[in-house]
Amino acid sequence: MSTPGTRAPRPATRRRADAAVACVVLLVLVSVGGAVAAVVLGMQPLVVRSGSMAPDLDPGALAVARPVPASEVAVGDVVSVIDDDGERVTHRVVAIDPVAASSASLRLRLKGDANPTADARTYTVASVDRVVLDVPLLGHPVSWLSGPAGTVLVVGGAGLVVLLALRRPGGRRGVALPVLVLVLGTASLVGVERTVGTDAAFTDVADFEAGVVAAHGVRAFDLDGGSAACENIGTASLGYYGSVRIKWKVKDTRYDTEWTSPQLTNGGTKIDAQVAAVGTSVSTTFRSAALGLGTNDVQPSLTGGTIQVVGRSRARTAPTWVSPDSRTVLVERQALALGGVRCGTVSVQPTVILTGPTGSGTTSAVQGSVDTACGTSPRAAACGTAQATVGRTVSSVSYELRREALLQITQCWNGTGYSAFTCGTWRDATVAGTNPVTWRVPGTNAYGGTLFTGTYTLTIRVTDSVGQTTVQVWTYTAS
Repeated sequence: MSTPGTRAPRPATRRRADAAVACVVLLVLVSVGGAVAAVVLGMQPLVVRSGSMAPDLDPGALAVARPVPASEVAVGDVVSVIDDDGERVTHRVVAIDPVAASSASLRLRLKGDANPTADARTYTVASVDRVVLDVPLLGHPVSWLSGPAGTVLVVGGAGLVVLLALRRPGGRRGVALPVLVLVLGTASLVGVERTVGTDAAFTDVADFEAGVVAAHGVRAFDLDGGSAACENIGTASLGYYGSVRIKWKVKDTRYDTEWTSPQLTNGGTKIDAQVAAVGTSVSTTFRSAALGLGTNDVQPSLTGGTIQVVGRSRARTAPTWVSPDSRTVLVERQALALGGVRCGTVSVQPTVILTGPTGSGTTSAVQGSVDTACGTSPRAAACGTAQATVGRTVSSVSYELRREALLQITQCWNGTGYSAFTCGTWRDATVAGTNPVTWRVPGTNAYGGTLFTGTYTLTIRVTDSVGQTTVQVWTYTAS
């Protein structure tokens, strides 16, 4: 019992409840601050997903960018741009060039602080998001808050504040503030919705495919014509020809093609810098001449034998950025240094076909197309077939299913749900058969829910029994 003029101590349960209320209020106020910055000031929160800007911007940091005219950007600024793949890349400005005398646009050259060379392409912009603030490690909780669990915590927690306040002695006392917090907490989701992920591309050549799928990794071209991708050119003499031609399809207009073999002239490397539309069939010729007298790509040999010519894609303006996967063609050389060559075995990459989803549409339509094409026992997020060339088998099929959706930052499917922390990792698809195989991305209702409309990007990687790899990407929307 309390004495007159003194206040009775609050029960422990009430103290714990008040502490919980204070935590929820703090969480909501932080979210409100992000919402105010995003909506009123036009700020763009960015969650850093890779490490090419380390140590200034480590993975997991939260950066805040503000749109500014290109004329206000200076060398040394960190800016965030959208690349040709539709992905956001945040790097430092290392050079600025005018586009035209009458244009307000400028051409920016960017470079990640941890990268050995500048980005492979330039960005022409009239305005750009310039990073004005960054906080280490804060990106992880922001990523979590942007997911369904975070949404439930903020809105549900605010509702809990109201319930606790209504139970206070005095009836309505203390209700106004919690109600206000509830409203502001819901509004703060606008700020969370605007939070997006940003990649620092080309961090590590060896990790392009697995580590930076959603940004941009240099990908190997596909040989054109399968085993007929190599052709003998000219008139045969003793079964050999003056040259061979190798055909392939352009993978990206920003790439050159690099052919290497110790038996090639010019230091063992031949660069083909043809510029053509994506998917266009192009070719290069490998010539040889008797005793090396004449134009040669292939060194003549006294003993003859077979050489292995290996082809890779490489970024045109950054030659050290090459595809981790390669294409191999065997070329046979005529003995006695007679200079003849002919096509040997072509190491053909496997093929991959998407069966479902069959296209964009409503979330139910996209999921329905998967169920129709793939069956519902078990359910799948996507399915298709893959096949290796004759004499080989498909050894593995891996996937990444990525989405950009309402109230979500970029998230990736892990077989049971989406998470911002599972991006950049290849996951095994379920495979049946040997060659061809059917593959399935496991999971149920990968496109369900009205809150999860947006763009989905499915990347499939198929590897055959000799290590040849094909990477194929499909993009579709669920509305």
